[in-house]
Amino acid sequence: MALMAYAQGYFPMAESIDEPHCVWVRPKKRGMIPLDQFHIQTKLAQKFRNMQGQLFYDRDFEQVLKNCQTIRKDKTDTWINDEIIDLYLELHEEGHAHSIEYWEDDQLLGGLYGLHIGGIFFGESMFSRATNASKFCLIQLVATLIQNKFKILDAQFINTHLTQFGAIEIDQVDFEPILEEGIKLDCAFIGLPNAPMNALNIIEKYKT
Repeated sequence: MALMAYAQGYFPMAESIDEPHCVWVRPKKRGMIPLDQFHIQTKLAQKFRNMQGQLFYDRDFEQVLKNCQTIRKDKTDTWINDEIIDLYLELHEEGHAHSIEYWEDDQLLGGLYGLHIGGIFFGESMFSRATNASKFCLIQLVATLIQNKFKILDAQFINTHLTQFGAIEIDQVDFEPILEEGIKLDCAFIGLPNAPMNALNIIEKYKT
């Protein structure tokens, strides 16, 4: 059911962490990051190149979910309830959902998670317990999607954090043909080696 809903432009949200059920939302405006327009500020690229920690794929998917839930709760705007946690754990077990994580000294300091269908990655949420940790994960994600020939990164809703990376907002009616075309692609989510220069080179080469 979840995959069918995503394929039609819906995604789950809850009104609060204590809400027992989630609703499936299909907004009139859609945030997305065209991969060929992804922008990394020079200072951030330098920090990514010299990061102290390491990036992993799916090392602790459940803890990424729970950190996203906890940090959003602290900001009093969480939409991730236990039903969504359970849903994504199941999707992860089935191979549809993935996380990218930033670790330092065996500590999980940042991460993001989402779902992929065909050539579209539906980004759900991210968290950071150290400066730039979630941004490092986003850079790694975009490089991974480019390398695996994905079409777009769906961001669902737009915000200032994402616009600095080139995110745009389009009408849902304009998103629908992109979605329809993208989910037909045969793309696998295969991780990249933990080499920052490799990720940066993939992104820069794709834009030229």
